[in-house]
Amino acid sequence: MLIKNLLWEATSKIVVQGIAFLFSIFLTRQLTPEIYGEFGVIMAFVIIFHALMDFSLVESFVQKHDANQKELSSGYWGIVFMGGVTTLVFFVFIPIICKYLGYSNLGIPLRWMSLVFIISVIGDGIGMTVTRAMNFKVHSKISMIANFSSSCIGLISAYQGFGIYALIFQFISKTSISTVLYFMFEKWRPTLYFNLNDIKIVSDYASKRTATKFINQVITNLDTVVLSISLPVQQLGFYNKAKSVTNQYINNSSSIFSGVYFSYFSKHKEKNDLLIASFIKAFFLLFSITLLISILLVIFGENLFVFMFKEEWKESGQIFQYLIGISFVYPLIELIQVYLNAINQATTTLKINVLTKSLQLICLFIAFKFGLTYFLISLIIKGILELIVNVVAMWKYII
Repeated sequence: MLIKNLLWEATSKIVVQGIAFLFSIFLTRQLTPEIYGEFGVIMAFVIIFHALMDFSLVESFVQKHDANQKELSSGYWGIVFMGGVTTLVFFVFIPIICKYLGYSNLGIPLRWMSLVFIISVIGDGIGMTVTRAMNFKVHSKISMIANFSSSCIGLISAYQGFGIYALIFQFISKTSISTVLYFMFEKWRPTLYFNLNDIKIVSDYASKRTATKFINQVITNLDTVVLSISLPVQQLGFYNKAKSVTNQYINNSSSIFSGVYFSYFSKHKEKNDLLIASFIKAFFLLFSITLLISILLVIFGENLFVFMFKEEWKESGQIFQYLIGISFVYPLIELIQVYLNAINQATTTLKINVLTKSLQLICLFIAFKFGLTYFLISLIIKGILELIVNVVAMWKYII
């Protein structure tokens, strides 16, 4: 079952990444670096709020394998409620913040993007039961269909001259299509039952995971906000495009293992020897694959960007070489934290993230004080230190 799920996840991610790259080539050729700079500011806030939108209840009820129908229904409505609150807060306050940052023109696009949260949680609550059943074949199908369809919508919108709204339509349609497909492929439905006590049972784990993810996302995405103060919007667009491609690779390579292994580790957390052996095998397999890919992309990164996106994106390719060079550590860090969370060590991962994100703050100070190049170098050093901290922190759980 484990190997089968990994194969489905790997196949899905390879297909999805291939689709994304193919459409990204044509989409980027239609849009300017300035548009990507502005969209990067929008996405920085979207990603930060994404960590809050379900209060980690999806993950909590996946981790709680003995949850019954009533508890799952309570969890679902709790997830939807948190998504609604997140949508409302984002809609009202984030355009005001962006106005003070000098991006008053992003008010309407930001309000459009606020819809993503409520749409997403409606589908994620159903997807929760798919993950609990370890039915990653369904996840894979939905991911492939939604990515292909939304990429088509984004590309058509770009060719029609919608500018930044092409990227917004692509993002919203991807979320909407995923939600519809979860209702089509999954038979489970919540009842109209809700009991706050069912939420309180998992609240300790959920609050720690939410705090961890929020700290993670705030610190990780502050770079766009900080750089937007000191960089011209065109250069910010170069950076955001390089970061977007890098993150796409990191997120896909991480989620192939993390989604499957979180369910697997949670289910077998009482079988210590099996758990440790599975983790070690996954760690070294992931290390070998990601390191090789990172090396190849460092060598060919600049030429790859010029080939795909035209000569005007050459500077973005140079930035990409810095970012992708250290990218191999992040899937490994994700796997370590998946292991710790599955064995109920959410407090440990929270402490790790507080410590490692302080390193990111140092990098942000360097960005503000010394500029983009020194910031990129500091990210490489930070990535190595972050991996060391995670390995040391979890060492006692595997010896």
